[in-house]
Amino acid sequence: MKVLAIDIGTSFVKGAILDVGARRIEDVRRVPFPEPVTGLPTAWVEIDPAAVTGAVDSLIAELGSAAGVCEGVYLCGQMGGVILVDRDAQPRTNYLSWRDQRVLESNDSDGSNTFEQVRQCLTETRLAELGNELRPGSCTSLLFWLAEHEPSLLDGASPLSLPAFVVAHLIGKIPAEDATCAIGSLDLRRGGWHHEAFRALGLEGLVWPEVSHSRAAVGETRIGGRSVPCYAGVGDHQCALLGVGLGPDEISVNVSTGSQVSRLIDSAAEGPFQVRHYFDGRLLQTITHLPAGRSLDGLVALLTEIPRAAGAACGDVWAFVHEQVNAAGPSTLAADVSYFSGALGDRGSLSGMRLENMTVGNLFRAAFESMARNYAECARRLDPQQSWQRIAFSGGLANRFEILRTLVLSELPGPHRLCADREDTLTGLLALALAADGQAESVIAASVALRSEATCAAATS
Repeated sequence: MKVLAIDIGTSFVKGAILDVGARRIEDVRRVPFPEPVTGLPTAWVEIDPAAVTGAVDSLIAELGSAAGVCEGVYLCGQMGGVILVDRDAQPRTNYLSWRDQRVLESNDSDGSNTFEQVRQCLTETRLAELGNELRPGSCTSLLFWLAEHEPSLLDGASPLSLPAFVVAHLIGKIPAEDATCAIGSLDLRRGGWHHEAFRALGLEGLVWPEVSHSRAAVGETRIGGRSVPCYAGVGDHQCALLGVGLGPDEISVNVSTGSQVSRLIDSAAEGPFQVRHYFDGRLLQTITHLPAGRSLDGLVALLTEIPRAAGAACGDVWAFVHEQVNAAGPSTLAADVSYFSGALGDRGSLSGMRLENMTVGNLFRAAFESMARNYAECARRLDPQQSWQRIAFSGGLANRFEILRTLVLSELPGPHRLCADREDTLTGLLALALAADGQAESVIAASVALRSEATCAAATS
């Protein structure tokens, strides 16, 4: 049996054919995610919904033709942000991206901002019940802004995540919103929408879709002249960890463009972390928006600014960084690369500079040491008793830089495994398809089985 998989990422919309019987990902294709709408204020990030659905339709048409008979469509995508639709699932707004920062703009009257107003409307108890998921680009923050500035848009509208909107486009009706996508809007005590929080924010006029914890199909779409089951879109963070095969006895350290530390839990807990719905009734305890590739890119941009301004080619900068970091010893520089807003602050620093340590190797070694300390601190926030049995490393940077893994393990010694730099989200969607096909007793069991198979294949290759 073959099904299609679609991952609506921030940089690319990616698709593939999943051979469920062979447990194999085939024919991976990607197209760029649409650029933001132009002509808007700097802090706003809006995406034309038709551009997103057009990219998805194109991939599905290509992959459906290549697959022959297709038996289903599985989808994951960006969480956060929001798009409003009418009762016929037609968009009333653009997709307001999770990258949108309009709620941080100062109000002319008193210098405060919308995000501060949202925070004042929510008690500490309500915020904890929402999983500590309040951010400038969250659904609730952006809806509050719309209620203040364009209230007519909200009357009778349904707010959807981007994955749910794409599914609505495919099946022609508003689908149930998967719990993994509805971050920062669900009451973790009950698993449904937090209507008390919505009332506190003045969001009573909205028509919220059903919340789904089921893995059943939510409707059908047409591929190759046939009606094909379409499944609820799931969150890309949780889907990637499903692809990693995260087990209950592990803690995940994911290092890519962005970065997270996560672990599975059975019931909601309060603390300096976020809590999200996962699969099979589990929850995910996580700390996201940690400095990683995006912060390192900032250092690369600084170091190459002069030659780029002169029109010189910089070559393979990352290969040079890799070589110099491996050659450098412990850095006498002290770096803090938390210069994007996140759980560890929004102001970085560099200290201890001397003429002899102002080199690329020392700078990036100091940055890696800073990242390793961050991961250790976050792991201890999630689990002060350090009860995990193993660290699961994943992501492109974790794969590329052994020195980074070594530094993390010097902070958190113990067993670990490295997940090959592969298609984590597509593997997660394959786990969902395997469970739906009855090849595993649960989604998590399917993901662990795929992990074991991948390990065996790597060992014999």
